[in-house]
Amino acid sequence: MKKNLFMLLAGLLIISCHTRSTIATTADDEILIKIIQINDVYEIDALNNGKNGGLARVAWIRDSIANENPNTWFFLAGDFLSPSLLGTIKVDGERLNGKQMIDVLNVSGLDLVTFGNHEFDINEADLQKRLNESSFKWTSANVKQRTAGENKPFYKETLSGREPVTDYMIYTASNAKGNTVNFGVFGVTLPSNPKDYVYYGDIFDESVRAYEEASQNSDFVLGLTHVSIDQDKEIARRVPGVQLIMGGHEHNNMVVDVGNSVITKADANVISLFVHTLSYQPSTKNLDIDSELVMVNDQFPSKPDVLAVVEKWNQLLDENLKLVIDDPNEVIYHAVEPLDGTDTASRNTQTNLGGIIGESMMLAYENKAELPFQTVA
Repeated sequence: MKKNLFMLLAGLLIISCHTRSTIATTADDEILIKIIQINDVYEIDALNNGKNGGLARVAWIRDSIANENPNTWFFLAGDFLSPSLLGTIKVDGERLNGKQMIDVLNVSGLDLVTFGNHEFDINEADLQKRLNESSFKWTSANVKQRTAGENKPFYKETLSGREPVTDYMIYTASNAKGNTVNFGVFGVTLPSNPKDYVYYGDIFDESVRAYEEASQNSDFVLGLTHVSIDQDKEIARRVPGVQLIMGGHEHNNMVVDVGNSVITKADANVISLFVHTLSYQPSTKNLDIDSELVMVNDQFPSKPDVLAVVEKWNQLLDENLKLVIDDPNEVIYHAVEPLDGTDTASRNTQTNLGGIIGESMMLAYENKAELPFQTVA
């Protein structure tokens, strides 16, 4: 059964493949590493009537890969605590503000995140709660907590004390022969969400610094970023030793080459994810990277324990919506032409869906409002 499930993963949904260099036939000392990359995740459940996305499916994919290769890591390139409708729900008088995301990601096997700009939508006290609740690690080379005029790393409270958010993380992979490789991962975030409690260092200077420091303790270094694609390109130019930059922020999948580096970004809300296969030869110190885009859809099973947590939060949302409207699923509008609510359109142009929402806001306030508007980021 296990083999059949893995073959389903390998054969069904690998949509595109981008190879930095051809991975050589397995050598005796080769160390094979798998990294699952997601970014910009605001919804815990599948979208489009359950057809696309879903963190429970991602968790199943992650486990299927990890069962075949123990050198497997799961990274998130920022933006997940906010925004979402579920995040606005109050429980015991407090808004969730991303609590549901932490809960689901904790049981999904997530290893590492970097801050996205939307992590700072919530206030400092709630962000601290989310940090404390997380079982995964955080990294950022340029984002610090501003306290009493001093900039210090963010941290999470653990049973053993305060655990600071580090500029980079070091991981160790090995093979059956006992060969090992250490690799570093650094994170940076664009300064697009200024808050009194957040200090943003220069993206490029801090990337260079973190890379150089991580290189002293590792055989190669990767980037985990939440910046614009142009900023990712500049990082790749300034730090040419980084062969892979796993990015976020744009919401649509892309693979961009800059010199010796490749920048990858998946679709928002885990409509897709990347599976990176890294082949390292200790004898030659050669690193080959193959990046595959996997579309996450209803052909994948869901991991049961993650799905149970998702359904728990969905039930809470449904109960709260019914306090406002009897039937949250009631059809209230029949569109003559398809309404465009896609990420790409909504973030760049005025859409027909946006127009209807704006008109509805005006009507809801009995035309007392003069200018309804929407913002996106």
